[in-house]
Amino acid sequence: MKLFAAIAFGLCLTPCISRAGALNLATLTCEKYESEVLPGLLDALGIVKPEPKNPMDLTALECAAFASRHVELARTDPESATTIMMWLFGFSVARSGSHIFDADSLNSFQAALLADCAKYPKRPLFDALSTPKPPRPAK
Repeated sequence: MKLFAAIAFGLCLTPCISRAGALNLATLTCEKYESEVLPGLLDALGIVKPEPKNPMDLTALECAAFASRHVELARTDPESATTIMMWLFGFSVARSGSHIFDADSLNSFQAALLADCAKYPKRPLFDALSTPKPPRPAK
């Protein structure tokens, strides 16, 4: 259930991110959440239909398997591939303890994650998400 909530929250960040380069979760107000994030979340819940029997388990998914699937998805459905990578980026930012989500760093995060997966193909994706550190936003 926590994974589903995290995925839904990650998907709801996409509309906010398209309006701003960085979203500081520590300063997110209730008003901004209600006016910008919540409608994106409700839209995502209407679209995303997770399989309750077999949710994505990041600890069981090997990095190489994810990377090959991601490359293929990026070729056939770039929007979905970007959404998934954006969620993984947000997950990694949260795991690093940062409160800053800088959408402009998505491409460098993706490159670092895929390089890490090529270097350690048998590593679980969950572990790989803690290896490439999200870049810190420029001051």
